[in-house]
Amino acid sequence: MKSVDDYKKKTNKQKQLMSCIFRCVFLGIVLWMVFHKHYREIFINISNMGIGSLIFIILSGVAYQLIGSYAFYLLAGKNNPQFTMKQSAEATYLGIFGTVAAFSLGSVPIRTYYLHTHNIDAGKAVGLINADYILHKSAVLICNTVLLLFTGRSVLNQRENMVKYIFGGYVICLFVIGILLLIGFSKRTANCLRDLVMLLPDRKKWKTIKEKTRYHLETMYSGSKEIKDNRKNILLIIFLHCIKLLIMYGIPFVCLRGMMDSEISFFEIQTLVALTNLISNAIPNVSGIGGTELAFFLVFEGFLDRASVSSVLVLYRLAMYFFPFLISIVVFNKVERHRREMH
Repeated sequence: MKSVDDYKKKTNKQKQLMSCIFRCVFLGIVLWMVFHKHYREIFINISNMGIGSLIFIILSGVAYQLIGSYAFYLLAGKNNPQFTMKQSAEATYLGIFGTVAAFSLGSVPIRTYYLHTHNIDAGKAVGLINADYILHKSAVLICNTVLLLFTGRSVLNQRENMVKYIFGGYVICLFVIGILLLIGFSKRTANCLRDLVMLLPDRKKWKTIKEKTRYHLETMYSGSKEIKDNRKNILLIIFLHCIKLLIMYGIPFVCLRGMMDSEISFFEIQTLVALTNLISNAIPNVSGIGGTELAFFLVFEGFLDRASVSSVLVLYRLAMYFFPFLISIVVFNKVERHRREMH
């Protein structure tokens, strides 16, 4: 029996190693395709960046995640008093780890499991994650629309071809919100899903699965109803998501001013990053890589030369992708170690 367990552990380690190698190779290819022509200029630009500015953008990236964690804490902790801000932050970083490590598919499962281990039913956990994502996407639409109304004309005058991409981004964002609202908040959709589950065979194994799935669907809907009934909390959470987005949208401005003089204003930069965030929704990505990079070049190349865009992008992704992923690895190992000790 021990040899079988050892074999399984060895096989799992090999799978993890191969997965890690694949992601590293993929990331290397993306970085080479994006930056290989201007690596000298990128190095010089980043070298001009002061250590204070570098620390500031990294802390801004951390602030983005922590504000998002606090928003989720307000959402989950309202009807789950045992849930803490620390656990909310861990759930947030586990979501980042799941996105990167499982090719964009692991965020919801790993967060659901984590919340379930902290006395939040799996169905309710999925409902909370679903609601949080809806509120985040709603904040994206609000921030982007406000920024476009105030500074959109000056930006679009230089990049008229972006209108179709912006329209596509809005359509996809609204479509995602609509689908998630139907899944989490529509009684009719919940009943349809339950009826589909009940069509499964009545054998002993399937009967257990049917009962558990029906129970989780019911708890997901009841949890979503509790969220919907607390409108003040919803508005506060959307406000927090707007604050974190504005912090994220301002990071490239600090990067650009830290490296060189530029005539682009703070609010123009915020609008450009907002458009990048919106357009990236319409571009496929793997483990969070690809869509943002392509959208960033599409939006910024009309305002900066390619070397400058690449330099800003490197620092922006350092603050919003690479450093958070490093933290998520630490959090994942800590949570996993604690789980093993408990068992």
